[in-house]
Amino acid sequence: MTRFSLASTLRSALAPAAVALLALTAQPAQAEWQGGGTVHSPQGCERYGWPAGPEMVRVRVRNGADENERNSHVTIAFMVGGINTYRVRGALSPTQWFRAATARSVWDRMYWLSGNPRVRVVSWEPTDTRSGQGGNSRYGEFLIRNFNGEVGCTVTLSAVLRNAAAN
Repeated sequence: MTRFSLASTLRSALAPAAVALLALTAQPAQAEWQGGGTVHSPQGCERYGWPAGPEMVRVRVRNGADENERNSHVTIAFMVGGINTYRVRGALSPTQWFRAATARSVWDRMYWLSGNPRVRVVSWEPTDTRSGQGGNSRYGEFLIRNFNGEVGCTVTLSAVLRNAAAN
């Protein structure tokens, strides 16, 4: 006679589901765009020692509109090791207006960026529409006011990004 316990039955049933769930979470989200670009054209940043030339950066963008999320995120990874993340409400649609952002920075520890940061989406457009790939890459240009928590400092972030799920 075979004895079945509830625990072993549940374990047998849930193990494949747990593996499937882990596999799904390892896949990049459709709304995640990754690539590189530059932080350039600083205005009002001299007193903070921001370099006059462009700084190469890695960029990750999550457009809330891609997955019906309430917020969008623009993350900048600097080559010197720091990371800034700007969260804005709504979709990343080009506009003439700066939008309020919540910003965090990681350097030697995690900081909330002060100075009332603002982000303006200048451009967010497909770059490969002629290739027939359905817009797997985008050009994004963002103006960031009170950049890095530095009041009065505005920079331009320009980046070419690829849909992480398409890689």
